[in-house]
Amino acid sequence: MNTTRRLAGSRDAVIPVPDVTKAPVAIALDLPWTPLAHTFLGQVGAGIVDLFAALGVVLCVPAVILAIGIPFALCIRVLLWMTGAL
Repeated sequence: MNTTRRLAGSRDAVIPVPDVTKAPVAIALDLPWTPLAHTFLGQVGAGIVDLFAALGVVLCVPAVILAIGIPFALCIRVLLWMTGAL
């Protein structure tokens, strides 16, 4: 088994490798909520936020259907009107 480590060449040294996977802003925004997130109040708050998000998705589905369907139906009506079939 080869246990020797490869030394960084000139190409490897040009590209810096970050130590953390998150941006500093994301880390700073996560820190204030960390103590609260694991308490009962934090879990209840997270559940309420999840319910509001699900309710928002459910209420937006009819609006999306109408936003797609109305222009489609109007185009068909215009085509029928132009051909005299209406």
